Amino acid sequence: MKALIYYGPKNIKLEEIEKPAAASTDVIVKLKRAGICGSDLTAYLLDGMKVGIPMKGQFGHDGQFGHEMAGVVETVGADVKDVNVGDRVFINPTVCKRNGMMGCDVAGAFSEYVLVEDAAYGKNLLQLSDDVTFDEAVVIEPLAVGTHGKNCINVKPHEKVVIFGAGTIGLCTLNAVLAVGCKEPVVVEMNEQRLDLAKKMGGTPFSPKNDMCLIHLE
Repeated sequence: MKALIYYGPKNIKLEEIEKPAAASTDVIVKLKRAGICGSDLTAYLLDGMKVGIPMKGQFGHDGQFGHEMAGVVETVGADVKDVNVGDRVFINPTVCKRNGMMGCDVAGAFSEYVLVEDAAYGKNLLQLSDDVTFDEAVVIEPLAVGTHGKNCINVKPHEKVVIFGAGTIGLCTLNAVLAVGCKEPVVVEMNEQRLDLAKKMGGTPFSPKNDMCLIHLE
């Protein structure tokens, strides 16, 4: 199979590597979409070890990386229950390998196929409904991060909310607080394109470089 292999900052190669094999409790998913996380960019531009992405050969790693992914189940181990060939799935990268979070950022999203170990719905697989596209499913992981942030502070509909940054996680957080019922949450961001997206979603954009007044949240 083809896979992107990480050799270090600004050194990534598309290579042909061996396709993974499934044990009796595993499944193999043919990936349809992969998202590029900030951690992947950090590895490419600066240093992979800062974000849990070792180079090929480092600590015995094969060089695969990436963790935002969705695809179609191709192979199902004999002992896997309720998962079928052809199922459209999102893969939870934090628990798709037996070593848990240590395998998250190097789960292999930038490869044609990925091995999901000890596979099960409700654990590391989510079956997609027919009306969810792969383009939508691939952002489930960052959407979960934004939703978790909202849950951590238990945002209420009547509360005023300010979100600093309108990258993927910031916009997913905006989506989460809007879903709760918050009215016109403020999104602070320097990038105009991101501010436009926040406004289209229902947020109140605020640029420190353009807006000369303070927003009163009382």
